[in-house]
Amino acid sequence: MIEQSFAREPTGIWSLPRQESRLQTYRRRLLTGPVYLLAGLLAFALAPVLYPLAFVVDIGGRRRLATVRAIAMAHVYLACEACGMAGSAWIWVTRGSNRERFLERNFRLQCWWAGSLFRAGVRLFGLQVEVEGDELARTGPMLVFARHVSPIDNLLPAVLISDAHGIRLRWVINRSLLRDPCLDIVGNRLPNCFVAAGTGDSEAEIRRVQVLGHDLGPRDGVLIFPEGALFSPSRLDRVLGRIEASGDERLLARARRLQNLLPPRLGGSTALLEAARGTDVVFLAHTGLEGATEYRNILRGGLIGRTLRVRIWRVPADEVPPSRDGRTEWLFDQWEQLDNWVSANQPAALPR
Repeated sequence: MIEQSFAREPTGIWSLPRQESRLQTYRRRLLTGPVYLLAGLLAFALAPVLYPLAFVVDIGGRRRLATVRAIAMAHVYLACEACGMAGSAWIWVTRGSNRERFLERNFRLQCWWAGSLFRAGVRLFGLQVEVEGDELARTGPMLVFARHVSPIDNLLPAVLISDAHGIRLRWVINRSLLRDPCLDIVGNRLPNCFVAAGTGDSEAEIRRVQVLGHDLGPRDGVLIFPEGALFSPSRLDRVLGRIEASGDERLLARARRLQNLLPPRLGGSTALLEAARGTDVVFLAHTGLEGATEYRNILRGGLIGRTLRVRIWRVPADEVPPSRDGRTEWLFDQWEQLDNWVSANQPAALPR
């Protein structure tokens, strides 16, 4: 196992050592990089065939050009991947000896990548975006706790906090996303923690997450999706079943109040709160992506014309209880508040 701890740079920017061997990294990238580039070449070469076929499918199924829009979004995504890989290679070749400048250029590339995908999605699917509380995320340090209901909402913190306000978020992110070459290359250059799905909050995972909360500066923050997985009613039922089987009646009673969120996984979340004592906590709630919980929902038109509502609120550090039990109750209180907001702002109906 490869141990992980922060290495302090004289400039105040932090970097993380590797979470895996170089051999593992190179093996993965030798596969994913060429696969993505080849997929991009094929997608653009087949565009004259794909778009007419998609148009016929959409007209026949009265799907508001959902397939055409999805193919266009796939082209944008693959183009951003190619540009991102080229940009990351250029940053590496021209990195020089200034570590802070190297990290800042990678951060800016990350913001460009996420912003380009988000803006393209908004235009292609005709989304309306409404953000409440944007001014509360303008300065760090902060811990960001975000809802997770769709693969698309991974972009929201990067766009609304990092790109908009220059906050360098350290991400707690699922290892499965390492199959994306840009997230793999740039994400491993920046202080992020890639955690394995299905391992629970193991001690090793919790330690890696906790380190992210150390020494946050005025331009820094840590992002975590406390649910640990995409929300779905069936997944909520499974989580409630596991809590019931554990015999924790108090936790089960709190979890059963939630309708739109999974109960927060306490290991990583409370570890961050402990490591970053004295740091404000920002909550990021949103609705409008319920029709895009899976990629097949997007192909059915579940994202077209939706209103993406985002609410950000900030809790001062002195309102976070000092004890572990107190922080657990406080986190569930905040999570219940987020759940109630989602219920009140849920789209009236989703397209079939």
